[in-house]
Amino acid sequence: MEQIVEDLRTLRARFGSRHFEITDEALPPRFLEHLADALEPYGAERFCFVGYGRLERGFTPEVCRKIARMGLKKIFFGLESGAQETLDHMDKGIRVAEVPEVLENCREAGIDIHIFSIVGFPQESERNARETYAFFERNAEVLNRPGNSFDVHPFGLELRTAYFAEAKDMGVLISPAALSKDFVVGVGDEWFNLFGLTHAEVERLAAEFNAGLKDLFRRYHGAPEHLWPGFEEYAVLYADHYSGRPFPYRTEFSGNGDAVRWSPAVATEREGEHMRVMSRYGEVRVDQQTYRSIEAGKPAGQSREWVHDLIVRGLATL
Repeated sequence: MEQIVEDLRTLRARFGSRHFEITDEALPPRFLEHLADALEPYGAERFCFVGYGRLERGFTPEVCRKIARMGLKKIFFGLESGAQETLDHMDKGIRVAEVPEVLENCREAGIDIHIFSIVGFPQESERNARETYAFFERNAEVLNRPGNSFDVHPFGLELRTAYFAEAKDMGVLISPAALSKDFVVGVGDEWFNLFGLTHAEVERLAAEFNAGLKDLFRRYHGAPEHLWPGFEEYAVLYADHYSGRPFPYRTEFSGNGDAVRWSPAVATEREGEHMRVMSRYGEVRVDQQTYRSIEAGKPAGQSREWVHDLIVRGLATL
């Protein structure tokens, strides 16, 4: 811990760096606790972090609050599957039933979450694959926030994994041609899942799940690209920038049902004596008095979105 703190403070002094990605693939809660203790005397330096964690019960409310104070802004969790049977088959070592509590503890502490998930593990059935989608449905209330993100992607067979080393026992048939290339990293589609989903079935389910999740999480995640980046290096910057204040962008009109999806969303930002007004038609800058006058004069029953459309479209024609 002393070496980590020394490195962080050296980088802070030399380059002004405050934002860091901890590239350990499975940060244990106890490690993060110890790091929080070691950094406590240096809170004024306002370090911020993102990192990868395991979905362990050790992320208790107390631990989450402590590491949030340290500056941990977002944790990237590898759930992989919402089916306990699939997790046991891959020897993941986590319990699906315990995951919601961990996510809730992170949320209460102000730590954002990313969930990695996969469809098409060797020997995985469609029924088990659909349990992954059901997980996101059940936990939508916790996850549907701008700083949270997720992904569902097809399984890829990689070298130096148990699925590769024990391919025959796993019901995996690998094409010899896949291993005859230079610099082999993975085998792409040149393998067959003898007792599970075909590649075509996996692609179909992944597309179905992603389309459904964009609809389910449409307030902040219905656009082709998330308004709040899922990428680790950008997520820590966004999380720090919007810490303690609302994220004003979304992809859904409130109150308009499913009819309108757009990005950027209705939002306003103060810029000195002016207001930056955004709507689906673009954005303009108006003085604050004009903005307030139009908002105050809107017809009964009309929404804030209507005001923004009126301002942006009206000024665009001048």
